[in-house]
Amino acid sequence: MNVYEREIKEYSSLNRIAKKNSIVLLGSTFAKNIPVSELSLSYGMNNDIYNRSITDLSVFDASTVIEYCIKEMQPKKILIQLGETDLARGYKTIDEIITAYKSLVLKIKDSLPFCEITLISVCNCEMPIHPEILNQALSRMASELKCIYADISSSELNNEPYIRAFEMLKPYIRNVNISFVDAMNMIYI
Repeated sequence: MNVYEREIKEYSSLNRIAKKNSIVLLGSTFAKNIPVSELSLSYGMNNDIYNRSITDLSVFDASTVIEYCIKEMQPKKILIQLGETDLARGYKTIDEIITAYKSLVLKIKDSLPFCEITLISVCNCEMPIHPEILNQALSRMASELKCIYADISSSELNNEPYIRAFEMLKPYIRNVNISFVDAMNMIYI
């Protein structure tokens, strides 16, 4: 059993007890390392958030994860941070990555029509192709597909990159009806 299969099986098991109509983070290795549930509690945020990111997940393989790990949860929001694995591998062009990403977003919109989708930038790290080119394309695609774009590209330059990434994502994670505590916590982004 490979890493994808093992992690998909684990998430499918966890989904039996996960709350529907929640928030889901889907990404690759960087997103997988963000302890979203713990940080959400630490910041006093009032929402259910699940991390369904998979180690080295390619945007070309993400449809399977959507199908088996996310769709049944019927999330109200999905935050997607993909592309880092594809850039690091260097097998695909930016245009090919964006085409696959667009197909993935359209599939989500088709199967989860009431779900808000946020596309998250890849972080500034050393790769064969500069991430800012992909991030610019993601930003344009988000606008075109009526999604939200969240730029966390600078978080990896921080001493605590996963905490900083979460802090930058807090406005996109919060519930529509935010509490006073959530509002006060957002001030300190």
